[in-house]
Amino acid sequence: MENQRDFCTECRRETSYTLKKIKINQTIREKKYTFEITAAFCNKCGGEMG
Repeated sequence: MENQRDFCTECRRETSYTLKKIKINQTIREKKYTFEITAAFCNKCGGEMG
């Protein structure tokens, strides 16, 4: 999704952002898990939106 606007914590301005799916690998009690989440990234600086 694009053309949505929110406040970027990196460049400190209201800007548009893009939603991307990212994978997180984590080990809990010696078992490996992979989580897939959707995060918003700023179109100007590439930082994560807050």
